Amino acid sequence: MGGRYRLLDQLGKGGMGSVYRAFDRLTGQEIALKRILANDDLFMASSYIEDSSHDPRLSLAREFQALASLRHPNIIGVLDYGFDDKRQSLISRWMFWKTPKLSSRSAPTSP
Repeated sequence: MGGRYRLLDQLGKGGMGSVYRAFDRLTGQEIALKRILANDDLFMASSYIEDSSHDPRLSLAREFQALASLRHPNIIGVLDYGFDDKRQSLISRWMFWKTPKLSSRSAPTSP
């Protein structure tokens, strides 16, 4: 997306694409970037699409507008969206937290 975001680490991968921890060169902040599979891989082969006039770019714009309008402390807001090399991306705030590990003493015991 114009060289604005530098991918740092892949956080996960699923049926819709991959999520990365990335660096926003414009703001100097770490962000989460969801890179959606290329149109040919996802939108053309998916049984989800029944209408041949479906435009995935329009769907992404609508999804971004819906997500951007949500305001709640438990929802991570989206910051941006765009297209690069036939790939679509959603950008959101990067949220980092550590999951506490269970020690052998705090793990539940079986009877």
